[in-house]
Amino acid sequence: MSPVLTSPIKVGHIDDVQELRKCKPTVIPERFVRDMTERPVTACSAQDVPVINISKLGDGEKEISRLADACENWGFFQ
Repeated sequence: MSPVLTSPIKVGHIDDVQELRKCKPTVIPERFVRDMTERPVTACSAQDVPVINISKLGDGEKEISRLADACENWGFFQ
């Protein structure tokens, strides 16, 4: 059986991001910043995200088709 931890492990003087927030630092400590090579790449720009005018859904097939395409390719979100 492995040993049971009875107290939290502390690294440095800041335990976690919540504690960091309480300190209101002007600079983010390096351990909380990912290296540029490790950061996720944005797959699309904001201009690529489909915008559906819900008020036009009753006007005909065009907006319904755009909604269906957005749901299939982007997922359904608010």
